[in-house]
Amino acid sequence: RKLAQNQLPTQRELALEMQLSPPTVNASVKSLERQGLIRKLPDERDLRKTRIEITQAGLETAAACRNAFALLDEAAFRGFSPEEALILNSFIRRMADNLLAEAGGKETDAL
Repeated sequence: RKLAQNQLPTQRELALEMQLSPPTVNASVKSLERQGLIRKLPDERDLRKTRIEITQAGLETAAACRNAFALLDEAAFRGFSPEEALILNSFIRRMADNLLAEAGGKETDAL
């Protein structure tokens, strides 16, 4: 099930969407909340649920991370043609898929 476009997700929905275990998501949510990057809000229709919202600090941190990864990609792929970069990325994805299949599709800290 896909997350609704304009609806904040619950922890359970995040876990399903990201294919992670609920305890893994719970630990990450607690850490991100302590850092002020996200906040929990009560669901308007079901008070038993809480929704996860990214804060302004979270948006700024995400933008900084995207920028850092873009710079890293630029440095790593310097001298590669666009076609070579695509081929390398496809090889890396296949290797990751192979390792996940070998691990039985379970989450690993190594990937």
